[in-house]
Amino acid sequence: ISGPLCFAGDLIARAVELPALEVYDIVVLEEAGGNTLSMATSHCSRRRPPVYGYSRPGMGAREADGEGGTPVAGNVTFSRISKGTSLEAVLSVWSDE
Repeated sequence: ISGPLCFAGDLIARAVELPALEVYDIVVLEEAGGNTLSMATSHCSRRRPPVYGYSRPGMGAREADGEGGTPVAGNVTFSRISKGTSLEAVLSVWSDE
């Protein structure tokens, strides 16, 4: 499991077997991404992705940014923690204005 970049931090796991995935399936990588986001770059006009947290009943998680979450199957609720970088913000680097 790896991302689209060409550096060692882009590799999540080797020799992992996953169940068959369908369109709209959700894959959660717990405890991942903190260092990757802090090292993010706009190289090749890459955008920072939005970041979501999740909770289940009894986890005691707070609502991110005061926004409510979106319940999905299995009583799991997702809340957006960060919007990520818009395409316009990335392209503004190339603007003369």
